[in-house]
Order: sequence, then C-alpha cells, then structure tokens
Amino acid sequence: MMYDERRVLFFKTLTALHAGTGTDLRAVDLPIQREVHTGFPKVEASTLKGCLRNAFGKGDEENNKILSIIFGKADKSSESGRKDNELFAAAIAITDTRLLFFPVRSAKGIYALITCPLVLKRFFDDLDLVNLKKKFNILSLENLLSDKPAIANQSDKDEHILVFNINEENRNNKKSILLDEYRFDVEENQDFTNFCNILDEIFGIQGSISAITKRAVLLPDDYFKDFVMNATSIVTRIQIGDEGVAENQALFTEEYLPEECILYSLIMMSESKDESEQRDAKGLMQFFKEKMPEIFQIGANETLGKGFVKTYLMDGDGNDR
Repeated sequence: MMYDERRVLFFKTLTALHAGTGTDLRAVDLPIQREVHTGFPKVEASTLKGCLRNAFGKGDEENNKILSIIFGKADKSSESGRKDNELFAAAIAITDTRLLFFPVRSAKGIYALITCPLVLKRFFDDLDLVNLKKKFNILSLENLLSDKPAIANQSDKDEHILVFNINEENRNNKKSILLDEYRFDVEENQDFTNFCNILDEIFGIQGSISAITKRAVLLPDDYFKDFVMNATSIVTRIQIGDEGVAENQALFTEEYLPEECILYSLIMMSESKDESEQRDAKGLMQFFKEKMPEIFQIGANETLGKGFVKTYLMDGDGNDR
C-alpha cells in the first residue's frame, strides 16, 4: 500500500536521552542504540512509535478510533481467550531516528553543533525520499565533501561565536575552533552558508532551534564519528535497597545522548487498513499533526526527567509546526 502523505519529524533533546539496547559486556553497562555500520547514535523506529503512541494518550471515543487506525490495533484478548476485535496494521510508517547535529563543548561560545558530509548527504537523500527536497533551493553538496572543517560565513563586523583568530598580531588571521580538547583550523564555505540558511528556515519558528546556524560546524566524517562515539554522557548510578542504603554490587553505568542534539525521523501515512473504518491518508496525517504534542518523552528514566524532546513536523506546504 502506498504512503500518500510524507513528513519529516525533527527532535531537539531538552534533557539527556537514553534509548537503550539492554545490558552490555563492554565498558558501559547500558549503552544507547547505535547504527551497526556507522556507530552513529539512533532511536529505533519501534521505540519512537511506542513513545509517540503513549504521548497521544487517550481521548474520546472518536479520537481513540482514529489513533487505533493510525498506530494499529493491538492484540488484546478477553479472559476466555477470544480476541476482542479484528486486528489490523497501522496506517503510519516511521523510520529510525537519525542524528543530524551533535553538541560538543567549545572553548569559545560554550558548545558547538557538529555534523559531517555523510550525515548531510543522508539527510538530503531522506528529504528526497519524502518528496521534500524540492522545497529548498539547495546548492551542490560537492564542496561539502572536504577533509577540512567548515563554518558558516560571517560578515566582517561580526565575530563568530566559536572562532579564535590565531596569530592576529602577525596578521596571519588564521581561524581556529577548539572543540573538547581538539583544535581545528576552519574554512569559510559559501555552500555551507547556504545549508545553514536553509536549516535556519526549517527551524525558524518562535521558540525553536534557529540558533543552529551560528553554532554549526562541518567536520570530516571520521572526526564526527570519534565525537559521537566518545563524547556522549556516561552516568554512574547506584541502586538503593529497602533500607535506604546502596545495595551490594549495584553500581552500573548508563549512556545518554546529551541535551541539544538534533535528530529526525520520516513519518509516512497511508489510508486506513481497518476495513470497517475507511479514512484517507491526508485526513489521518492532519489529525496526527494537530494532536501531536510539542514536547514528549522518549526512552528510559522518565521519572528522572530524562528523554524529553521538542518536536517540529515539516510538511512542505507552508503549514509546518
């Protein structure tokens, strides 16, 4: 069945997020989900779908009926073992959530948002997949495929929030950034400026994440991978027993995606697959858009305030939110 309605759902992590894979025998006891071939952090589609369904909650009978059409009918059996209702598949299709920007501490400007050519290429390929790439006048990405870091251009009178001028007294005017413990010499790049302007348009709504542009840094793929593999947040936790003291051998470590990460997922909608309740894809997507909470929770440790994200649905029709 074709998915007639397609959108991109963006997330900004407001609090550290742990979408876990269970226990592990490596250095971190409870690591986050990662892509096998790249090692980049992700959130599985099944995790996101379940959290979204939970975020919509329960409403009146009509709302619950539409939510069942969108997210599918669960297999709920009565005490006698007979199924209460006929099952049907979800109208919605959700892809794994991919990382677009990752925050790294900076010696100037507090923190930077890093990305890399591989991530950008996949992002624009995904836009093409949902027929949204044509919304933007995107220049060629060829100049982004560089082995040198790049930042957005600034006017002569503006001082970049992240950049140091090295050897200014010798009029060398070499620009560098210090990310974590590493120094990178940077280049200004017109195509990258265009990309930042496009993202600024995408996220340019009140109270959103339009500050990406001034913090964005394009790093070579290998450097980006090193940061996302080694600069996540590792928290050491202890389990408290019934007597209010730490239990024996209850120390464990847990990995989190830090605050300020920017991620995205593709949302696609077909017409209803419930033969008894036909709804078209456009109406279902409109319902999803109107009812989707602006902030909801993903992953573990909700009672500790973890995993809260801010959402932004891009649909390409001028009615984004």
